[in-house]
Amino acid sequence: MVGNGQYLECHSICDAISVQIQNHNFTVDLHVLPISSANVVLGVQWLKSLGPVLTDYSTLSMQFIHNDQLITLQGDPEASLSSMSSSQFRRLCRTQPQGLYFQITVLSNDTPPPSPDTLPPSLQALLTKYAILFQPSPTLPPPRPTNHHIHLLPLSTPVNVRPYRYPHFQK
Repeated sequence: MVGNGQYLECHSICDAISVQIQNHNFTVDLHVLPISSANVVLGVQWLKSLGPVLTDYSTLSMQFIHNDQLITLQGDPEASLSSMSSSQFRRLCRTQPQGLYFQITVLSNDTPPPSPDTLPPSLQALLTKYAILFQPSPTLPPPRPTNHHIHLLPLSTPVNVRPYRYPHFQK
């Protein structure tokens, strides 16, 4: 199982491969997996072999004892996060369809609403005329003379029909 929870088949293992990381040699067993965009992934098995690890994310460094020697691995200080362009994102979706994509945005509560002066006069007139429609309702909707319900049979399963896949004679 890989980091995103997906299972990948491993058809071959390369035993006792020497890997050099920042002038330090490590011997690892590599599992050949069908992944892209990475040459080697040092996962949990490698981290477990290191023992206790001190990681400092503010300086992008990790320290551990290996072969009775204190090892410090330093991250790239010039690496920075940047936004993707839409074409980069489309290419990423095409080449790695099983990926998970996240966008985190910090919203502040003190952002002022757009001032009425910045709106076109025609839009401002509509907003003023129908201002009651844009007020939040403090109560539930009023009762209606007819309540519409969908009557379900007990223990029935949901209908599983693909939308818009009907033959022409059924449409």
